[in-house]
Amino acid sequence: MKKRTHILAVLVDKYLRQKTTREEENLLDDFATSRRGGDEWDDQVLGGKEEVSQKIWRQIHTTIDHEESKVRPLYLSRYRISIAASVLLVLGLGLLVSRPWMSHTYLLSTGAAMDSVQMVDGSMIYLGAHSTLSYTSDYNETSRAITLKRGNAFFDVTKNPDKPFVIRSGAIETTVLGTSFNIEMEQEHYRVSVRTGKVRVASATAAVNLLPNQEAYFAKSTQHLDMRPISSPVLTQWFERDLALTKVSLEEVLAVLEYKFGVKSQVAHREVLDTQVTLHIPEGATLDQVIVQLNYITNNLKIEMHGEKITIE
Repeated sequence: MKKRTHILAVLVDKYLRQKTTREEENLLDDFATSRRGGDEWDDQVLGGKEEVSQKIWRQIHTTIDHEESKVRPLYLSRYRISIAASVLLVLGLGLLVSRPWMSHTYLLSTGAAMDSVQMVDGSMIYLGAHSTLSYTSDYNETSRAITLKRGNAFFDVTKNPDKPFVIRSGAIETTVLGTSFNIEMEQEHYRVSVRTGKVRVASATAAVNLLPNQEAYFAKSTQHLDMRPISSPVLTQWFERDLALTKVSLEEVLAVLEYKFGVKSQVAHREVLDTQVTLHIPEGATLDQVIVQLNYITNNLKIEMHGEKITIE
């Protein structure tokens, strides 16, 4: 539901500001039509659907009445927005009560599990556990800008040469046209790892162009941006729902668990991180189930959960 909720919120906001493309208007029409006869509305809690829809519409119309000469034909906007407004109210979004000509900022944060969102241009973002990103309501109008504030995210970007996809993450900026790649923000470094396509990564003093299986590494202590071969394939695979890891190090597995479940790890002897394992993490698997599997595979190690940390002895 989160994916569609954010798409709908952005589309309604863009429509009110008269910034939607014909393709985006068709998406809004499709959503409104599909939800018109839905069964998620509770009349006892929310009141009559049509009554509430009309009330929201009147609020919107009053707000933009002084701009009437710029508003699109009433039969179009009323049809789209009154239905969409009802759905947004059910979903708990307060977007439509704000001024439609102002830009809004959307904030996406995850807890102890990864999540994903599809943007209005079709691009997919897989957000790691304990991660946060933001974007504004004018996304996909003249450009596509995202800010990764913390954590880790994998991006599968829809190609559009006219609108570069730009991600700001701390001291670096990543620019692409259409590709897939991962950005990792850690306390001591930032890392951009490319799976497909071409990616440009820039800091205040340097820039590198990356191809598949290459990565950019930015050390915070030295402010140095370096290009090198990708350090681990799992950096561009961790988000997959059904994940098969073949002959990877235990250190790589722990990185995947941090991205997926937001857990840190602690080892008694660092050399155990080089232990090679083959592991399958099916869709819906819990962290406890993965740890049971790891203990079975590495029967000479003791892997346990202590609070929000994995310990290995």
